[in-house]
Amino acid sequence: MPQGKTGHNIVFVESSPAACDGISAAFERAGAHARLVFVSSPDAAFEVLKRENVDAVFVNQLQAGMDTFEFMRHLAVVNRQAPVIMMTGHPGDDAVLRALRDGAFDCVAVDQDAYRAYPAVALRAIARSETARRISERSSTVIRSQNQWMLIIDAITDLIFVIDDTRTIVKVNNAFATAIGSHPRVI
Repeated sequence: MPQGKTGHNIVFVESSPAACDGISAAFERAGAHARLVFVSSPDAAFEVLKRENVDAVFVNQLQAGMDTFEFMRHLAVVNRQAPVIMMTGHPGDDAVLRALRDGAFDCVAVDQDAYRAYPAVALRAIARSETARRISERSSTVIRSQNQWMLIIDAITDLIFVIDDTRTIVKVNNAFATAIGSHPRVI
C-alpha cells in the first residue's frame, strides 16, 4: 500500500521468508495501514532509507554483515531519525539492554506469537518519534524567536531591562550594560 495520510513506511531487515510472511499477516490482521518493506541486509535497508521517508525500522539482531549496534551507529551517521526496533531471538539477554542504551526504541522477540505485537510496537514508536520531532521543532522556533528578540532589543540605544516577579533584573540590552559598565549576559 502506498504511504498515505494514515499509512506509514516501515522497513524490516529480515531475511527469513517465513518471518516476512508472519509479520505481513500480523499487520494485515491488525488492520495497520502501513507499507512494509522487507530487505535482507542492513546495506539494503540503507538504500531504502536514502530513497524514501521511513517511519520505523525493525532490524533482526544478527543480519549478515552488521549487527544491530553497528546498524544504529550507521543510522545516526546518515542522520535518519526513524525509530529502530531490534528483533531478537533472545529477548532476555544483555543485548536487549545494550540496544536500548544505544538508542533502540524497543526490542521484540522473533517468533510467530510475537509478530502480533509488531503493529502496536511500530505505531507506538512512530507516534513517540513524531511527538519528539514536533517538540524539537517547537523548541527551535522558540530559541530562534528569543534570539531575534534579543537582537532587536540590543539594537535599541535606549536603556532597556527586564525584571521578574521578585523585581530582580533578568535581562538587559547592550545600551544598559554599557551604561553601567557590564556585559549584558552577566547581569
